[in-house]
Order: sequence, then structure tokens, then C-alpha cells
Amino acid sequence: DHTLSLTVNHMTRTLLLHVPSNNTAIHRALLLVYHGATDTAQSTEHMTDFTQVADRTGEVVAYLQGVNNHWNEQAGQNNGSQANDVAYTSAVIKLLGGLIHFDHNRIVAVGFSNGALMVQDLGCKLARQFSLIVPVEGELAAASSPGCAPARPIRVYEIHGTADSEIYYNGGPIGGHGTVVLSAPRSASRWAQLDHCSRTPTTSYSGSSVKLTTYSK
Repeated sequence: DHTLSLTVNHMTRTLLLHVPSNNTAIHRALLLVYHGATDTAQSTEHMTDFTQVADRTGEVVAYLQGVNNHWNEQAGQNNGSQANDVAYTSAVIKLLGGLIHFDHNRIVAVGFSNGALMVQDLGCKLARQFSLIVPVEGELAAASSPGCAPARPIRVYEIHGTADSEIYYNGGPIGGHGTVVLSAPRSASRWAQLDHCSRTPTTSYSGSSVKLTTYSK
């Protein structure tokens, strides 16, 4: 692993980079990971298995670090951070593009909770740079939805749990942060609308607890 730093809008920012030693293919994907509120890039690497999977399948993984351990996702859950995290993300992609080989058509952003809200914002504003966003436990913010205007259709894979006690599956305010999110079904259908997908989804089930709703072009 490598700790990298860069300056964005006069602020020094950092990230933790994992480059699998057994894969130098230029067609490998780049995965950008956004931690949850109060968390860190380092602990997120330890809590997930992205590094272990990447060692088998070859992706480059960058664990990004938010200011004050939060992301300024333009929805209110930022702990006072005024950092421009969209600019930070673009700068990270540019930095890594000058250091290592990866497929610029296979850049993915995945985030948890506050990081998921950040990933939603990136989908709205940096769609040309990403092939896929994966928000986990963080729907599209109600304040962001009307103005969300991705420059091109983007793949979206949302993962939400009905028992989340902080960011509710059925949407509404996030406790104490002034942030309001859409419900999980409404968030998915909004992205389907933005991506010009069919208005009618297909639904399948995995066991008794997982429901998969798919909107296709």
C-alpha cells in the first residue's frame, strides 16, 4: 500500500492506494472507495475485502480520505467540511493516471453512508469519468435530486438495508444533520429516469431477504 498526498484548492489531501503486485494490465479497473462519516480510509480498508479481492482479480483500489473524516456531499452531512470533494476526486483520478496503468473506461466509485451520499453527488457531477457508482446505505439526497444532471447515462448499483437506523430505507431526514434523502425505491427510480431507462423495472429475489430491482435501457 502507498499513502499519497496532493493539493486541491490549497488543501493537502491524502489517500491510501493499493496496487496488486500480480497484475499490470492496462485494462484493469480503478475503484475509488469513500468511507462513512467519522471513519477513515485506513479503517475502511481493514473493514472491507476490496484489497483481498483486488489481489485475486487485479483492480487498483484507492481509499480516499475526507476532511474531518467526512465528505462534503452537498446534502448537509459534512461535519462542517467545506472541501470541494468533487474537485478532489477529479484530481485523484488525474494523479493516478500519471502514476499507474488502468482502464479510464472502468472507473468505479463506491461509498458507505456519508460516503454513499458523496458517491451519489459524483454520479450527478462526474458521470463522464465513471462507468459505475455503488452507493451503500445512502440514497440520493432530496436536495440534489432536482438538479442532478449527469453528462451521460451511468450505471448505478444501490445497496440499502430496511433495518438501517440512521439513513432510513423509506427516506426522510438523517438524524441531526439536516439532510433529507429519497427512499431507496425512489432513489433507484430517479436514476432510472436520469439514465433514460425503462420506467418499469424487473424484480427478483435471492432467498427470503434480498430483493433486486433492475431498470434496463
